[in-house]
Amino acid sequence: MEIKDLRNVKLCLTVNGHNVFCAYFQPHMQPDGDVMRIDVSSVLKSRNGLVGFGPIYFTPTIMGVSSISEAVAAERWFKKKVGQKLYTKASVSVGLENLMFMLSTGRITMDRIALLANAGNLYALELIGVDVNPKIEEIRAVLKGNAKAHTERMQSTDQLMDILSEIHLARLATDANLEVRFGTSPDLTIGGIPTEVKRLNWVPGSTVSRRKIEDLQSAAIKQNAKFLAIETIEIYPVLSRKKGIQAFINLFGLTKKKIAKGSMQTMLFNHDIWTGNVCTRMHI
Repeated sequence: MEIKDLRNVKLCLTVNGHNVFCAYFQPHMQPDGDVMRIDVSSVLKSRNGLVGFGPIYFTPTIMGVSSISEAVAAERWFKKKVGQKLYTKASVSVGLENLMFMLSTGRITMDRIALLANAGNLYALELIGVDVNPKIEEIRAVLKGNAKAHTERMQSTDQLMDILSEIHLARLATDANLEVRFGTSPDLTIGGIPTEVKRLNWVPGSTVSRRKIEDLQSAAIKQNAKFLAIETIEIYPVLSRKKGIQAFINLFGLTKKKIAKGSMQTMLFNHDIWTGNVCTRMHI
């Protein structure tokens, strides 16, 4: 298939009968002589209940909000927080990276929309009184890398995903009525417990995965953490978010008792970006 043929393509990913991701090429592609121009502007747009940059659109749930109006408000707030100029450069890069990755591999990568996921979730946290400025400053520092070489932009995307894991845990904790404070060493405090957050491709029963977790535990202790939370897609949330939150409340209560006895605790969790559902389990 040639690039020009994409004008006739509409690609959608559906979950439970609802579109959660779509690529609408026709409205964003215009022939200009022998050149096909593709719009990947920095302006957040909406289409058929989805939001996005350029031809790539996705459910507002990915941003941690429930509607287009909330998504637009979150993006406007975030733009002011990080600065218009920096945000514009970063968002254009996100749209371009997302499109080029899909065209070159035929696959969707959620890493490329980490920018808006951070924006929406931080916006929701600030609305309930959490001081999000430490994370905003981290993100500002990361976004400056988006103007650099391709490999450095990819590293920036990984860093945005790392920050997003911290924010996902913060959302879970606040939904469980626990006090959250962002920091740097460790990443945050949940209900008075110093907490470090990491991401890991975890394989159950794998010796390699166990050793990686042991390394993360050692690093967390050096960061003065008592609780290590590892986000991994290898455990899938089968419960609704409401039930997942209740499960976390029960787990965290037991965790605090064990921490009080002097032992560091490790939890695996997953925040499903498509539905907002969560899953937690202790690592033994």
